[in-house]
Amino acid sequence: MKLFRRDSKNCDSNNAVSPEVEPSVEEKTEPVAPPKKNSAYTPKKGYATPRRRDVERARGIQRGPVAPAPMTRKAAKAREREERRMQQEYRRERMAAGDDDYVLPRDKGPVRRFARDWVDSNWTPISWLFPVVLFLLIFTMIPNYSIQRFVQYLMYFCFIVLLVETFRICITVSHRAEKEFPNKGKKETGFRLGWYAFMRATQPRHWRNPVPQTAPVFPWSKSTDGEETDTSAPASEEEKPSRKKNTD
Repeated sequence: MKLFRRDSKNCDSNNAVSPEVEPSVEEKTEPVAPPKKNSAYTPKKGYATPRRRDVERARGIQRGPVAPAPMTRKAAKAREREERRMQQEYRRERMAAGDDDYVLPRDKGPVRRFARDWVDSNWTPISWLFPVVLFLLIFTMIPNYSIQRFVQYLMYFCFIVLLVETFRICITVSHRAEKEFPNKGKKETGFRLGWYAFMRATQPRHWRNPVPQTAPVFPWSKSTDGEETDTSAPASEEEKPSRKKNTD
């Protein structure tokens, strides 16, 4: 008599799996869609972030040993003024050199640099036109009709020269910039660039900022065979060839 007991034979027959029939499960692999990137996603740069001391060394900033903390408030303010003065002087030097990180927004970019170099390397009479006009205004105060008449004609002549040079500089710089930078649009190489070059040309050379990086070429300094002097190099006394007179 079997109570509360399973039949071992029936259990073995139910649990046995026929060797001929094998469960076949087909795994379907579906392509996984990439996660959606929100608007705040920033792609990788592809290079390591440079260290601060390497960046400062490349910019010419040299940091020495740390000075001891000031003991009084007066000394702290004096040190703060000195550090501010050094930073302003460094920024002024980099701006004068034409560094894009420190110049004004109107002077940034290779196109504006090209326009500045062209203006600085080509002599134009309007560089001293405004000082001459101010000088002529003084002569208009002389109570002499003949002198005032002569000064008036000179001012008319200066106005004509200014008008001619305006069109010449604007058209020449814009056309040369289009050839030099064909990928730039009209917005960067059009009328705005020509007007930028004209406004720089109206300033005397020593008043221009950024400082001119090329040597000026005067019309009478051109050689007889039609070759012009090289204006790509900066003006320096060491690079100028010494001209010796032929005494033979």
